[in-house]
This record gives sequence, C-alpha cells and structure tokens, in this order.
Amino acid sequence: MPTLEDIRQAADQLKGRIHRTPILTSTALDERFGGPILLKAELFQKTGSFKVRGLLTKLLRLSPEERDRGVITVSAGNAAGALAWAARDAGVPATVVMAKTAVQAKIDAARGYGATVELVEADLIAQYERIRDERELTGVHPFDDDDVITGHGSLGLELLEDRPDIDTVLVPVGGGGLISGVALAVKLVKPEIRVIGVEPEQADVVSRSLAAGEPQRLPTARSIADGLAAPVCGTRNFPLIQQYVDTVVRVSEDALLEATRLVMSRTKLALEPAAAAPFACRRSICRPARRQHPAQRHHRLHRQRRQPGRVEVQALAGSKTSDFTPSLGSSTTSPWRTGSFSGSRMSRDTTSISQSVPAIRRITESQ
Repeated sequence: MPTLEDIRQAADQLKGRIHRTPILTSTALDERFGGPILLKAELFQKTGSFKVRGLLTKLLRLSPEERDRGVITVSAGNAAGALAWAARDAGVPATVVMAKTAVQAKIDAARGYGATVELVEADLIAQYERIRDERELTGVHPFDDDDVITGHGSLGLELLEDRPDIDTVLVPVGGGGLISGVALAVKLVKPEIRVIGVEPEQADVVSRSLAAGEPQRLPTARSIADGLAAPVCGTRNFPLIQQYVDTVVRVSEDALLEATRLVMSRTKLALEPAAAAPFACRRSICRPARRQHPAQRHHRLHRQRRQPGRVEVQALAGSKTSDFTPSLGSSTTSPWRTGSFSGSRMSRDTTSISQSVPAIRRITESQ
C-alpha cells in the first residue's frame, strides 16, 4: 500500500512537468448551493485530465529495461491520451488499446501525442494482453496500480496546500483510481476530513464491491456519465476505498443530467456528466453503499447542521470543449464488458479528453 512519503515523492517528481491547476469561482453556484464554491480546474491540466498525474508517475518509476520495451495500456480514451502524452514526455514508446467504437476525438488525441493506437473489438482485455505479450511491452493499468494511485494522490496534497480548511471531499468514482489516491493523501494528512465517493446508480461497481466485501465486476456498465462507467473495481484501489473513504453514494441519471446542465450554464465550463456527479449528489437523495467498512459505519451522507466556516471539497470532471447537450432520457451503454476495458461511445467530445476537476465549497453559515 502506498505511503504518504510515496505520495510526496510523486508530487515532487511531477513539479515542473504538469500544471498546478487554478481554483475558479462561480457566484451563481454560490447562490444556488448556499455558500462559496471553488472549482479546482483539472480540466486545464496537461491533456485536459487529472490522469497525467498517475500515468506520468508510473512511467517515471519504470526501470530502464521496462521503458526500453515501451508501454501499453487499455483505455476508454482519457487514460489513452494521458499515457500517450506522459510517454512522449518521458521518451518512452507507447501503445494504447481502444475500442473501435471509442470517441474519435479521443483516438485522435492519443495519436496526436505520438502513441500507436490499436482499435480492437470483442474482449478488450484479452486483446490488450495479446498485443502486450506478442510485442513484449510493459503493461500499465489505467487505475489499478500503486504508482498510478500515488500520482493521483498528489492532487489530494495540492488541495490541502491550497485550502487547509477543507472539511469534506466529494470525488466521482469509476474504477477507483482517483478516489483511492485522493482519499489516501487527504486522510493521511488530516484524518478528520470526510471523503465521499459519488458514482452513477447504473454503474455502481464500487458500491457493490463494498457491499460484497471484495472487488466486483459488472456484466455491463451503463450511464450517461461514461467516464464513471467502469465495470470493475480495482483490486489495489478497493482496500484503500474501504479504509479511507467514509461512504460512497449513488446518483440517478436524471440527477446527473440536471447537474450537468446547471454547472455548464453557470460556469461556462464544458464539463461532462462525470464532472457533475458531486453536484448531482447534492441535488438528490443519495443512497449510501449497501455496506460500509466497519470503521466507517458511523459516517453517513445526510442532511445535518454544519458549523460556520467549514469547507467542503467536491470533485468534478469536464472537458475543454464539448458539443454535448444533455437531454433527459438519453443514456449511453458503455462498451466496457466483464473483464474488458474499452472506450465508451458518446458524441460530446470534439477536441479533447474528458477529465476530473475537484471543487471546494465553503459553508459559511449553519444549515
């Protein structure tokens, strides 16, 4: 399991290689949610995604022999672009395996950063493993990897450095890469901070994993928030989520769409539904995961009185540009299947990769 020192070393390695992203504000959202909201804009990160934090950290920690062989990953698109950029930055040849149905903009982005893109059908993991073994490449998992988790933890440290008065962190959840890293960093520094995961009701593999007490797989993952529609919970991510995440809640498709409309219209940020998950959580009655880790059972996401001046951090995801207009009733079936990882098909991304953006909310008066 990664340590706080591992995360600090990763943060030091990343300095000067990636952006320290800005914190943005929205008076309209402040008014809507009853207090100042600050948006930690990871959509302005390299490649438009937080994912470069973890993937670049992984590449920097490879042995010379592993680097010389070249790296390969399997991706819905976001990790593909991040790995391609990180590999180019590190001087490592990169191959990414993506579904033929992946968003074309994401395919183009990975190629534009210099990666070899293999578009495949059927079982993507099987295809990924076949290509990896045939070409003797070094495999890099997009989220289920200690170095990737450690790199994402740098985001948690950055949040604490910029806003040490954080009270609660809300993070969108897919396979568990972002939340495991952020939760680990935040809790190791300030264990009193609450960390809450937010995932779609129709792609709730982490909630199901917590209920079962072990990582689960879904036959399919279906959600308009395709960036969160992972069919599996990472085996390395799961114990960190169990230990450091206070609760995981699920949000409906309608709530995701309504929140996406609201945040896009008020901030003019072209975020995707995955980005709006924390706002959907705040706008709906969220159901906790069916079973919490025993040490965390006393934590529940519910309406309660909060003390003045406490700060709540929320995590969003968005893309630099988008032609996607959410419409109630529209939904997307992710091509991810049990045992496979592939691009989810949506027409919204026109020029960049979708990403995660953490956001901070200060509650200035008791509710």
